Amino acid sequence: PAPAQEDGEPAHVKDNDEEEAEPKRIAPSPVLPTAAEIEDHRITHIPFRSWCPHCVAARALGEQRRIKAPEWQYDRHLITIVGLDYFYLTSGGVTSKKEVQEMGFEDDETIKTARSKGEIVKCIIIRDLTTTKCIFAHVIPFKGTAEDEGRWVADLCAEDILWLGHTKWIVRADNEPALQALVVQTLRRMRVLANDELESLSKEEPEKYDSQSNGGTEVGVKILKGQFRSLRCCLESRLGKRIPR
Repeated sequence: PAPAQEDGEPAHVKDNDEEEAEPKRIAPSPVLPTAAEIEDHRITHIPFRSWCPHCVAARALGEQRRIKAPEWQYDRHLITIVGLDYFYLTSGGVTSKKEVQEMGFEDDETIKTARSKGEIVKCIIIRDLTTTKCIFAHVIPFKGTAEDEGRWVADLCAEDILWLGHTKWIVRADNEPALQALVVQTLRRMRVLANDELESLSKEEPEKYDSQSNGGTEVGVKILKGQFRSLRCCLESRLGKRIPR
Protein backbone atom coordinates (compact mmCIF):
# COMPACT_ATOMS: atom_id res chain seq x y z
CA PRO A 1 0.00 0.00 0.00
CA ALA A 2 1.07 3.58 -0.68
CA PRO A 3 2.31 5.49 2.39
CA ALA A 4 -0.28 7.81 3.91
CA GLN A 5 0.12 11.48 4.61
CA GLU A 6 -0.80 13.01 7.99
CA ASP A 7 -4.35 13.85 6.74
CA GLY A 8 -4.89 10.24 5.69
CA GLU A 9 -4.62 10.82 1.92
CA PRO A 10 -2.25 8.43 0.11
CA ALA A 11 1.04 9.98 -0.92
CA HIS A 12 2.23 9.79 -4.54
CA VAL A 13 5.60 8.06 -4.76
CA LYS A 14 7.88 9.19 -7.62
CA ASP A 15 10.36 6.56 -8.77
CA ASN A 16 13.36 8.52 -9.97
CA ASP A 17 15.78 5.61 -9.68
CA GLU A 18 16.98 4.21 -13.03
CA GLU A 19 16.87 0.47 -13.54
CA GLU A 20 20.29 -1.10 -13.10
CA ALA A 21 21.62 -3.03 -16.05
CA GLU A 22 24.92 -4.48 -17.22
CA PRO A 23 26.92 -1.91 -19.20
CA LYS A 24 26.87 -2.41 -22.95
CA ARG A 25 29.95 -3.87 -24.50
CA ILE A 26 31.45 -1.45 -26.97
CA ALA A 27 34.37 -2.15 -29.28
CA PRO A 28 37.45 -0.23 -28.20
CA SER A 29 38.25 2.83 -30.22
CA PRO A 30 41.40 2.22 -32.26
CA VAL A 31 44.27 4.31 -30.92
CA LEU A 32 46.30 5.83 -33.71
CA PRO A 33 50.07 5.91 -33.21
CA THR A 34 51.98 9.13 -32.80
CA ALA A 35 54.28 10.41 -35.52
CA ALA A 36 57.28 9.32 -33.44
CA GLU A 37 55.89 5.79 -33.06
CA ILE A 38 55.34 5.55 -36.81
CA GLU A 39 58.91 6.63 -37.53
CA ASP A 40 60.31 4.12 -35.02
CA HIS A 41 58.20 1.33 -36.50
CA ARG A 42 59.37 2.11 -40.04
CA ILE A 43 62.96 1.18 -39.12
CA THR A 44 62.27 -2.57 -38.87
CA HIS A 45 58.47 -3.10 -39.03
CA ILE A 46 58.84 -5.38 -36.01
CA PRO A 47 56.50 -6.32 -34.43
CA PHE A 48 53.55 -6.54 -36.80
CA ARG A 49 51.14 -3.61 -36.32
CA SER A 50 47.60 -3.63 -37.64
CA TRP A 51 47.67 0.15 -38.08
CA CYS A 52 50.65 -0.08 -40.46
CA PRO A 53 49.41 -0.44 -44.07
CA HIS A 54 52.72 -1.99 -45.15
CA CYS A 55 52.60 -4.68 -42.45
CA VAL A 56 49.02 -5.50 -43.40
CA ALA A 57 49.75 -5.56 -47.15
CA ALA A 58 52.85 -7.70 -46.80
CA ARG A 59 52.21 -10.03 -43.88
CA ALA A 60 48.55 -10.20 -42.85
CA LEU A 61 47.13 -13.68 -43.48
CA GLY A 62 43.45 -12.91 -42.99
CA GLU A 63 42.93 -16.01 -40.91
CA GLN A 64 43.07 -16.96 -37.25
CA ARG A 65 46.32 -18.54 -36.13
CA ARG A 66 46.35 -21.03 -33.28
CA ILE A 67 49.25 -22.41 -31.30
CA LYS A 68 50.02 -25.88 -32.51
CA ALA A 69 51.43 -28.78 -30.56
CA PRO A 70 55.25 -29.06 -30.65
CA GLU A 71 56.37 -30.47 -33.96
CA TRP A 72 59.56 -32.03 -32.67
CA GLN A 73 59.63 -35.11 -30.48
CA TYR A 74 62.69 -34.01 -28.51
CA ASP A 75 62.59 -32.68 -24.98
CA ARG A 76 62.79 -28.90 -25.35
CA HIS A 77 64.68 -28.63 -22.07
CA LEU A 78 67.33 -31.18 -23.00
CA ILE A 79 68.23 -30.52 -26.61
CA THR A 80 67.83 -27.75 -29.18
CA ILE A 81 67.42 -28.25 -32.91
CA VAL A 82 68.59 -25.62 -35.36
CA GLY A 83 67.82 -25.62 -39.07
CA LEU A 84 69.86 -24.23 -41.97
CA ASP A 85 68.67 -23.36 -45.46
CA TYR A 86 69.61 -21.20 -48.43
CA PHE A 87 67.24 -18.68 -50.01
CA TYR A 88 67.57 -15.97 -52.65
CA LEU A 89 66.72 -12.32 -53.23
CA THR A 90 65.47 -11.57 -56.73
CA SER A 91 63.59 -8.77 -58.44
CA GLY A 92 60.41 -10.42 -57.16
CA GLY A 93 61.53 -10.58 -53.53
CA VAL A 94 62.56 -13.54 -51.36
CA THR A 95 62.46 -16.92 -53.12
CA SER A 96 63.53 -20.51 -52.51
CA LYS A 97 65.97 -22.38 -54.72
CA LYS A 98 63.08 -24.24 -56.35
CA GLU A 99 61.40 -20.93 -57.22
CA VAL A 100 64.69 -19.58 -58.59
CA GLN A 101 64.98 -22.63 -60.84
CA GLU A 102 61.44 -22.07 -62.10
CA MET A 103 62.49 -18.54 -63.06
CA GLY A 104 64.98 -19.98 -65.56
CA PHE A 105 68.09 -20.53 -63.43
CA GLU A 106 68.00 -24.28 -63.90
CA ASP A 107 71.25 -25.49 -62.29
CA ASP A 108 73.94 -24.42 -59.84
CA GLU A 109 76.21 -23.13 -62.62
CA THR A 110 73.47 -20.88 -64.01
CA ILE A 111 72.71 -19.57 -60.51
CA LYS A 112 76.43 -18.93 -59.96
CA THR A 113 76.63 -16.91 -63.18
CA ALA A 114 73.54 -14.89 -62.22
CA ARG A 115 75.03 -14.15 -58.80
CA SER A 116 78.26 -12.90 -60.36
CA LYS A 117 76.20 -10.49 -62.48
CA GLY A 118 74.11 -9.30 -59.53
CA GLU A 119 70.88 -10.69 -60.95
CA ILE A 120 70.15 -12.69 -57.79
CA VAL A 121 71.56 -12.59 -54.25
CA LYS A 122 72.18 -15.74 -52.22
CA CYS A 123 71.36 -15.77 -48.48
CA ILE A 124 71.48 -18.17 -45.54
CA ILE A 125 68.89 -18.59 -42.78
CA ILE A 126 69.62 -20.11 -39.35
CA ARG A 127 66.57 -20.81 -37.18
CA ASP A 128 66.16 -22.22 -33.68
CA LEU A 129 63.35 -24.72 -34.25
CA THR A 130 62.54 -25.77 -30.69
CA THR A 131 63.06 -23.18 -27.97
CA THR A 132 63.41 -19.50 -28.87
CA LYS A 133 62.37 -19.72 -32.57
CA CYS A 134 65.08 -17.10 -33.10
CA ILE A 135 65.94 -16.37 -36.75
CA PHE A 136 69.26 -15.23 -38.20
CA ALA A 137 69.72 -14.35 -41.87
CA HIS A 138 72.76 -13.19 -43.82
CA VAL A 139 73.52 -12.15 -47.38
CA ILE A 140 76.31 -14.30 -48.80
CA PRO A 141 78.73 -12.25 -50.90
CA PHE A 142 79.81 -13.90 -54.13
CA LYS A 143 83.27 -15.39 -53.50
CA GLY A 144 83.79 -17.34 -56.71
CA THR A 145 84.74 -20.73 -55.26
CA ALA A 146 82.42 -23.02 -53.34
CA GLU A 147 85.17 -23.87 -50.84
CA ASP A 148 85.76 -20.25 -49.79
CA GLU A 149 82.05 -19.57 -49.61
CA GLY A 150 81.41 -22.71 -47.57
CA ARG A 151 84.01 -21.82 -44.95
CA TRP A 152 82.71 -18.25 -44.68
CA VAL A 153 79.08 -19.35 -44.28
CA ALA A 154 80.03 -22.11 -41.79
CA ASP A 155 81.66 -19.49 -39.56
CA LEU A 156 78.49 -17.37 -39.69
CA CYS A 157 76.27 -20.32 -38.81
CA ALA A 158 78.50 -21.53 -35.97
CA GLU A 159 78.71 -18.07 -34.38
CA ASP A 160 74.94 -17.52 -34.58
CA ILE A 161 74.12 -20.94 -33.13
CA LEU A 162 76.57 -20.64 -30.25
CA TRP A 163 75.28 -17.13 -29.48
CA LEU A 164 71.98 -18.69 -28.38
CA GLY A 165 73.85 -20.21 -25.43
CA HIS A 166 72.67 -23.82 -25.41
CA THR A 167 75.06 -26.74 -24.84
CA LYS A 168 73.19 -29.57 -26.59
CA TRP A 169 72.54 -29.21 -30.30
CA ILE A 170 71.18 -31.04 -33.31
CA VAL A 171 71.77 -29.31 -36.65
CA ARG A 172 69.44 -30.18 -39.53
CA ALA A 173 69.01 -29.33 -43.20
CA ASP A 174 67.31 -30.95 -46.18
CA ASN A 175 69.12 -33.47 -48.35
CA GLU A 176 70.54 -30.98 -50.85
CA PRO A 177 74.28 -31.85 -51.09
CA ALA A 178 75.44 -28.24 -50.64
CA LEU A 179 73.41 -27.90 -47.44
CA GLN A 180 74.61 -31.25 -46.07
CA ALA A 181 78.21 -30.16 -46.68
CA LEU A 182 77.48 -26.89 -44.89
CA VAL A 183 76.11 -28.75 -41.86
CA VAL A 184 79.33 -30.80 -41.58
CA GLN A 185 81.49 -27.67 -41.81
CA THR A 186 79.30 -25.85 -39.28
CA LEU A 187 79.64 -28.68 -36.75
CA ARG A 188 83.42 -28.58 -37.12
CA ARG A 189 83.52 -24.82 -36.55
CA MET A 190 81.21 -25.09 -33.53
CA ARG A 191 83.53 -27.60 -31.89
CA VAL A 192 86.48 -25.28 -32.42
CA LEU A 193 84.74 -22.08 -31.29
CA ALA A 194 83.05 -23.67 -28.26
CA ASN A 195 86.37 -24.88 -26.74
CA ASP A 196 84.89 -28.22 -25.59
CA GLU A 197 82.05 -26.50 -23.71
CA LEU A 198 79.33 -28.34 -25.64
CA GLU A 199 77.76 -31.38 -24.03
CA SER A 200 76.47 -32.87 -27.28
CA LEU A 201 76.55 -31.91 -30.94
CA SER A 202 75.16 -33.97 -33.79
CA LYS A 203 73.75 -33.86 -37.30
CA GLU A 204 70.23 -35.02 -38.07
CA GLU A 205 70.00 -37.16 -41.16
CA PRO A 206 67.21 -36.02 -43.53
CA GLU A 207 64.69 -38.38 -45.08
CA LYS A 208 66.00 -39.85 -48.31
CA TYR A 209 64.54 -38.40 -51.51
CA ASP A 210 62.66 -35.80 -49.47
CA SER A 211 63.65 -32.27 -50.44
CA GLN A 212 61.00 -30.84 -48.09
CA SER A 213 62.37 -32.38 -44.86
CA ASN A 214 63.30 -28.99 -43.42
CA GLY A 215 59.80 -27.54 -43.02
CA GLY A 216 60.47 -25.57 -39.84
CA THR A 217 63.30 -23.67 -41.49
CA GLU A 218 61.16 -23.01 -44.55
CA VAL A 219 58.61 -21.40 -42.25
CA GLY A 220 61.43 -19.09 -41.17
CA VAL A 221 62.03 -18.17 -44.81
CA LYS A 222 58.31 -17.39 -45.11
CA ILE A 223 58.60 -15.05 -42.10
CA LEU A 224 61.62 -13.34 -43.67
CA LYS A 225 59.72 -13.01 -46.95
CA GLY A 226 56.94 -11.10 -45.21
CA GLN A 227 59.43 -8.92 -43.35
CA PHE A 228 61.26 -8.15 -46.58
CA ARG A 229 58.01 -7.17 -48.32
CA SER A 230 57.08 -4.86 -45.44
CA LEU A 231 60.39 -3.01 -45.54
CA ARG A 232 60.46 -2.74 -49.33
CA CYS A 233 56.80 -1.69 -49.58
CA CYS A 234 57.27 1.03 -46.96
CA LEU A 235 60.46 2.38 -48.49
CA GLU A 236 59.05 2.43 -52.02
CA SER A 237 55.95 4.22 -50.73
CA ARG A 238 58.03 6.93 -49.08
CA LEU A 239 60.35 7.36 -52.06
CA GLY A 240 57.63 7.07 -54.68
CA LYS A 241 59.88 4.78 -56.72
CA ARG A 242 60.63 1.09 -57.19
CA ILE A 243 63.65 -0.36 -55.40
CA PRO A 244 66.00 -2.40 -57.63
CA ARG A 245 67.76 -5.55 -56.46
